[in-house]
Amino acid sequence: MALLLPDNPLALLPGPLVLLLLYNVLCDEREMRTAAWLLLCGAAMMLAYPLVGGLSAGYGTAGYVLGKTLVFVLLPAGALYIIEGCSVRELAETTGVRRAGLPESLVFGCVAALVTLVLVYVTSTPRPAPDALWHMLMFLEAFTEEFYFRGVLMVWLAGRTSWRRAFLVSTTSFILAHPQHFGQPFLLVTAVQGVLLALIAHRTGNLSGPWVSHGLNRIVPALMAG
Repeated sequence: MALLLPDNPLALLPGPLVLLLLYNVLCDEREMRTAAWLLLCGAAMMLAYPLVGGLSAGYGTAGYVLGKTLVFVLLPAGALYIIEGCSVRELAETTGVRRAGLPESLVFGCVAALVTLVLVYVTSTPRPAPDALWHMLMFLEAFTEEFYFRGVLMVWLAGRTSWRRAFLVSTTSFILAHPQHFGQPFLLVTAVQGVLLALIAHRTGNLSGPWVSHGLNRIVPALMAG
């Protein structure tokens, strides 16, 4: 069944968002609406994720990237638009898609990439990619996850609750969204990447570094293996 593991990697995504909502119900009612909308958004993303597989089957890597864009960018952006009632520019600013903090973010992102790439080679055997187009598309695809996990769940959420709470939600959600690594050494890469990129996004308020780091982590091992 497409909604259950391992077919749908987002099957566990609502878990941390449920805990966030419960916390707000019990301890901090001021942000209950925010937590409820994030939970609804996470559930919608989980239900919509089979679309990624369908587009990938029909259109290859380009379809995969398009599906990830719809699920990880357009759905959350639509939810934030409803919550905030803001302009596209304001939405971009509050999710880290901005110029402020760009140089610092890129420096930290490159350092994080070095750390995670070492861990990739320690924990796995990279496989070569099919062609140059794959590298370009997968680098672009890295932005989709960064927008949601670091832009929405870290930068945006930290502006409405404590940064520690946002950090826990961001990193836990990122790890749970990669169930294919459960029980494997590569889970260490996912966990370290989630922690480092969330901290970079919080410190700089900018997604450029996390995106570059995530993108390099996608394509460098494949390039080296080829």
